[in-house]
Amino acid sequence: MTDLNGLPHINAPLPQQECVQPCRAEEVFRGLLNVAPDAMIVVNEKGEITLANAMAEEMLGYSSEELVGEAMEIVVPERFRNRHREYRSKYGEKPHVRPMASGLNLAARRKDGTEFPVEISLSPMRASGGTLIFCSVRDITERRNAEKQIETSLRIQQAISSLLQISLESISLEEMFKRTLNLLFAIPWLSLEAKGAVFLQEEGTLSLSMKTQIGLPDELLHSCAEVPFGHCLCGAAAESRQIVYSNCVDKRHETQFPGMAPHGHYCIPILSGQRLYGVINLYLKHGHVRRPEDEEFLSSVADILAGTIKRVRTEETLLEHEAQLLAAEEIQQRLLPAEAPALPGFDIAGAVYPAEHAAGDLYDYLPMEDGCLGIMVGDVSGHGFSSALVTASTHAYLHSLSELGIGIDETMARVNSALIRDTKEDLFITAVFARLDPQTRTVTYINAGHPNGYVLDPSGDEKAHLPSGTIPLAILPDVEFPIGGPISLEPGDLLFLLTDGVLEARASEGPMFGTERALKVVRDNRGKAAREIIEILYQAALEYSGREKLDDDVTVVVIKVLE
Repeated sequence: MTDLNGLPHINAPLPQQECVQPCRAEEVFRGLLNVAPDAMIVVNEKGEITLANAMAEEMLGYSSEELVGEAMEIVVPERFRNRHREYRSKYGEKPHVRPMASGLNLAARRKDGTEFPVEISLSPMRASGGTLIFCSVRDITERRNAEKQIETSLRIQQAISSLLQISLESISLEEMFKRTLNLLFAIPWLSLEAKGAVFLQEEGTLSLSMKTQIGLPDELLHSCAEVPFGHCLCGAAAESRQIVYSNCVDKRHETQFPGMAPHGHYCIPILSGQRLYGVINLYLKHGHVRRPEDEEFLSSVADILAGTIKRVRTEETLLEHEAQLLAAEEIQQRLLPAEAPALPGFDIAGAVYPAEHAAGDLYDYLPMEDGCLGIMVGDVSGHGFSSALVTASTHAYLHSLSELGIGIDETMARVNSALIRDTKEDLFITAVFARLDPQTRTVTYINAGHPNGYVLDPSGDEKAHLPSGTIPLAILPDVEFPIGGPISLEPGDLLFLLTDGVLEARASEGPMFGTERALKVVRDNRGKAAREIIEILYQAALEYSGREKLDDDVTVVVIKVLE
């Protein structure tokens, strides 16, 4: 009884009965409808509303008296009413149950003319006067808004991942700026015009120099080739080190010319700390409304450019390979958690000790639904630039997917598919992904070809371990990722995750450091803070090897359960 954008309509008081028993039944029936959590509307075979509950009145803005006797199209958006009548007629020929969330994109219309997205179920029922259609209507505005926010977040993460990959390529700054501008122009939700430029500060001056531009009018190429700090919008952004916004050609545009098309600007300073490298100038459509989410994303873009500019300038004094390693290290350091999450009842710490400038190891904390915390520890095969790129991609995919509210098994499956698509064949990643529920104090996990994790009880004995249940990521598609656990955690318990850099530490001769030595160090120091335990373990492996640095990257995460 509904088309792609309509909804079923059912509202109207039933005719009064003289007999007491039917009246009582009707009273009970109406009472049940009025306590239903969804809007309930009943429609007769003619498409007329015969009954509407209290939730329908609240949702649609009509009183029951205003709805009863009206055609159901009264609550269908006007542009869909003719089509809705056709669908209603076809439905009446063969009424059937249509469940909620049946995949249709439906909308309802309130009395004030506003529209909102809905889900609707239809249930026909035989009555003495003919067939009645019971319609249950649910407002899904909040869900749609949440879905849009998640979709926007995912698109931002994908754009950031693409920018990170561009920033790691061995290309000139001018080419990187041009590709960055083109990538930004292709993002529909930014509403940019295909015009913009990147300026860099000239060394030792308070002036910006245009390095790359796309689509700028010829009249600006000379006048804007050099922009002093404090002049025009770009100079104001450089001087203030703040984003400068305009939605039109206002008096701050010091350079104007006859026939200049109306437009606005975002001018974003490129900063590393308080060090200014330059300014990104982007053209906006005239009248564009300023949005905080735009500026947050563009600031992230500027951060990536700042890191890349720093890398390129470092390459001028270092060998190319060393410069790439430094860039990878800088990017990787940006991806590692700045600090452990403050989770009541838990002492959490993690650390990476690279074997080279950039480690192939990673760890991360991911906020999940219902207040849970995801903990990822991974080890990319190899070291250096290529491994750091895989680490950056893995980080971006995990953060995008953790906001979707899906299980850790589906998250791992999607990360695996993305890495197979984007990663060289000779690279793979072992990983353990744990989900800590602080309310129930339980841990579930997936171990993909990674060294065992361990849970020690208050006396230091092994309470549980987290063994591998499948192959590493980025090797085969369509791999299943079985979930282990749940493991119950009690006060005094300690969860211990690590990469094989600790276990494989060895002197020039003799056995490796191994699992038992690692567990003994943790067991003997379990009374100390989580961060101290990690440092003590790393120093113990160094002393065992007799070296200043281990041959492989070391990553350790310790979670202590407090009283």
